[in-house]
Formats: sequence, structure tokens, C-alpha cells
Amino acid sequence: MLRDIIEIDEERCDGCGDCIPSCKEGALQIIDGKCRLISEIFCDGLGACIGECPQDALHVVKKDVADYDESKVIDNMIIKSDKWVVAHLVHLHEQQAQEYIKIAANRLFQIGRKDILDEFVRTLDIKSQKKEHKKIKEHPAACGCQGSQMIELKTIKRDPVHNSEPSDSMLEQWPVQLHLVNPAAPYFKGKELLIMSTCAPLAHPNIHSEYLEGRSVVLACPKLDMTDPYTDKLNAIITQGKIAKVKIVRMEVPCCGGLNQFALAAAKSIDHRLEISEDIIALNGTLKSSNIIFSNYLQEA
Repeated sequence: MLRDIIEIDEERCDGCGDCIPSCKEGALQIIDGKCRLISEIFCDGLGACIGECPQDALHVVKKDVADYDESKVIDNMIIKSDKWVVAHLVHLHEQQAQEYIKIAANRLFQIGRKDILDEFVRTLDIKSQKKEHKKIKEHPAACGCQGSQMIELKTIKRDPVHNSEPSDSMLEQWPVQLHLVNPAAPYFKGKELLIMSTCAPLAHPNIHSEYLEGRSVVLACPKLDMTDPYTDKLNAIITQGKIAKVKIVRMEVPCCGGLNQFALAAAKSIDHRLEISEDIIALNGTLKSSNIIFSNYLQEA
């Protein structure tokens, strides 16, 4: 197939090997004093190695070559080192290669190595904390403006006579993305939890007035996010916040049903009263259906 792949200019390459550590997939090796692409199926074409070459001998080009095989890359790496696999996943994350991460995660689940995914998530958390600490240390005046800093927002009330102004925002917290929220955040305590698909706020015209007011909210996409931590994260939010009601607002497309799966899996070990309902939004923004999909009230009785 025609895809991006690394091309090596052998006349420029002096065999220094600086590019080798940056290729987490192990596609590059020094052979006979020159860098060689040893396997097309191991080269993801993302070009992480290019910036490491002092001779400018590496370039990304489009060629009709074998497709990159993420599953085979994982199988090849795991024989050598678990840390190598984690470094590879971090590399994919830094290159925003979410589809490859999903394939890698599925392969690791298949071979019973979820522990490697857990270590990957821990590594990302540590890197993120170090990055934020560095930013705050270098720019202390800007520390209140970080995109993932926890903030409780106050609703701004406007004079109702100015009808031309937009309606009040009912959002009472920040962040809202499920990966970023802290399960122990005070804005979850005792409130109803709104689990919303990423697309729903764009489709529904009255999200703020009909859904956000008085609720805490998390935003997630079952199709594009790295969803492995989501069940445990939702369980922690519901448990620590003593949340009694959860409402899922999702689109009618099938992939959005993943939100239900995460929430129902999270509810299995909840030992307090809990009800989960679901509102499905049609693509034209209207309410298609509304149902209760879980309740342990009867179980308690």
C-alpha cells in the first residue's frame, strides 16, 4: 500500500547510530557501517528518528510498501523488554498515533499483559506531573491557566433585559475530559454525574440549560480516546463522590454505546444506591430516547 515510510540517504549516512534509540519499533539498525531499514512492517512512518540524524540522511517519503503492523511490533518488542513496550507506547502517544495505541492495547489484552498498559498510563501521569511542575516553576504567574488545572467555575448571571446576549453557562467545573478529572474533586461530591459524549454538546442546542445545571460532568469519546482507564476512573468518581444518579448523554451512533459499557462496568462494585439513565441524541439534535439502564434500588429492597 502507499504510505509514509523512512527513506535513508546512504551517501549522507555516516553510521553514527544516533537515530537508533529514537526508533522505538526497532525498524532501524546499523549494518555495514550504515543505517538500514530492516523491516517495512516495523516502520510507522511517524518520523521520530529524523531529528536525531546529524547528517540529514533520514526523510519521510511515500512508497508502495507493506503496511505497518502494530501487533507484530508489540510481539517483537515484548520478547526483549516490557520497558521497551512502554517506551514505544509513550512514543505513539507523543506522536498522537491513537489508532496504533488502540491496536497495541488490544494485542496486549489478548496476550494477558494489561500490566504493561497500566505502567504506560502511570508513566504518562508522571511525565505530565513533571511537565506541569516545570511550567509552574518557570512561569509561576501563569500557573492558574493550565488546561488541566482543577477549577470550580461560578455561573455569571446576566441582566435578563439584554435578550441579545447568550444564555448563562451552567458549567461549574474544570477540567471536564474524563482522563483529566480527579475522582476526589469536590465538585463531584453528592452531585448527579453527567457522562457526555464529545459530540453531544455540538448536536444538542440546549445542553447547558437541559443537562449541565446542577450536575458535575465528564466528557469522553469511546471511539477515539484511549479508554482502558475509563471504567476504573468512573468507579472511583462514583464511589468517592457518593454519587446516586448518573446520566449518560450520547449520540445515536453505535460507537457512543461504549459510554454505557464503561458506566455499567463501573457500577458492578458500587455498594451504595445508584441509578444510571441514558438520553440518546439524534444527529439533528433532538432527543431520540430516554431510559434507565441500571438501578440497584430494588436490589437493596
